[in-house]
Amino acid sequence: MTRAIGPVTRAVLKAPSRLYDARAGWLLGHRFLRLTHRGRVSGREYRTVLEVVGRLPETGEYVVVSGLGRGSDWFRNIQAAPALRVQIGRGTFEPAHRVLEPEEAAAVLADYERRNRVLAPIVRTVLSRLIGWRYDSSSTARERLTAELPFVAFRPLPAGDTQPGRAGRPGALGSRWAGIPRARLSLTAGEPAVGVHLIELRGELDADGAAIVLAEATRYVQADATVVLDASGLEFVDSSGLHALIVLARIARTRDARLRLADPSPPLRRLLTRTRADRVIDVRTYVDDALEH
Repeated sequence: MTRAIGPVTRAVLKAPSRLYDARAGWLLGHRFLRLTHRGRVSGREYRTVLEVVGRLPETGEYVVVSGLGRGSDWFRNIQAAPALRVQIGRGTFEPAHRVLEPEEAAAVLADYERRNRVLAPIVRTVLSRLIGWRYDSSSTARERLTAELPFVAFRPLPAGDTQPGRAGRPGALGSRWAGIPRARLSLTAGEPAVGVHLIELRGELDADGAAIVLAEATRYVQADATVVLDASGLEFVDSSGLHALIVLARIARTRDARLRLADPSPPLRRLLTRTRADRVIDVRTYVDDALEH
């Protein structure tokens, strides 16, 4: 459970906001962003400056963490309605957002700590004050922290997409992008051999489809299992869908499992090559080849 923070910690956390208020936020580079959101009760616009704890280059996402937990006003506001704007560096964009799954959030936090080794004692102290218990950077503590504090990824809303007045809340199938129309995706899972799971994907793998794939496929990604994603029926894959595939590949590695993407269409294969995602995901030309141990 989070607790109230002291005046010194609060002053440190407020310092970047003062730079943005002075129209000098660009001096912070890409270390901080300013989020404009609408009050869920008042309807007024509010601005909150947040530290960027991670950048996901495959999807262009900026990751922040709600240091005061799920009760933070800005987090509750964007759960009720899409965020209005994100300002970072010298740029501004209309964002879509999603809440990271615990495994992905833990990986982002571990990378953040690796990049900030010199500041590690300060980082641990600040985090400990925010969450109300001693954070020691161990894997156990990291898992506990990411379960308590939501990590949120923002990216520019794709051209042509519009945000509805209110965003859907995360459901039983996992995190969803806010402000993106629901995907048309069908998923069929089977087990052609012991320890081998074949998941056939059909339709559009966009934001909501990505949530479905993550929720369903993660159940099969267990130690020594082989999970094959048959992509031959995918008609469309956007950046959030691609990111879901990358996340699954990373989860598979941490669980000593094998995840393979089979029979991708030429456009999807070009996307994998262009983004270098094929260096992370095991891509196979044929389903039969992917099913072999």
